[in-house]
Amino acid sequence: MARRFVLLYFIYTATPRTYSRTLSRHKHRIFLEAPMTPNAEFYKPTPEYADKLISQIGQTPSWIAKRIGVTDKRIRYILDGERTVKGETTPIKMTYTEQFALECLAAAAKASKKQSS
Repeated sequence: MARRFVLLYFIYTATPRTYSRTLSRHKHRIFLEAPMTPNAEFYKPTPEYADKLISQIGQTPSWIAKRIGVTDKRIRYILDGERTVKGETTPIKMTYTEQFALECLAAAAKASKKQSS
């Protein structure tokens, strides 16, 4: 769990610049219009919302899993909403930490597309 919080620290850097925040990416920064602030009131653990975020990011689930600090299997389980082991099915929900990390990546992808156009 601590690994995810460290990841969020690196994804979200609160560097003020004319009332905007930045998401760091390798050699350049993407400026967002609003600060990315965690708020658990917006927690939506549904597989549909996870699928929407992943499609907005525009990368493979494997790429996304590496960036948010989870396994490829975890991403598949989140998208399926369940996992079956030895015939026993268990419901799976994404955690709020995973959701926020996906939202940060989706916002960065949106800002990147906006900057390039």
